[in-house]
Amino acid sequence: GFYNADPTGMPLDIYRLVETNPICADATACSNSNGICHTGEVCPGEQIGVQIVSRVKWKEGNDWENVVLEDYIYNWR
Repeated sequence: GFYNADPTGMPLDIYRLVETNPICADATACSNSNGICHTGEVCPGEQIGVQIVSRVKWKEGNDWENVVLEDYIYNWR
């Protein structure tokens, strides 16, 4: 989408993609063998948390810049 964060009032191209992936109690679950399922996979047993990945991309001059933030949330009660 277009966001106006520039003091000159010019619109900026900013794209954000937020991905949520289940974290399984069984570390060997899912295709990557670290217990984090991706793209449509579900935990075959108990889900103990969620991996959150936020990808942000914006245009600065003629170049595209990007940043990726990743965190893990657990139900630790």
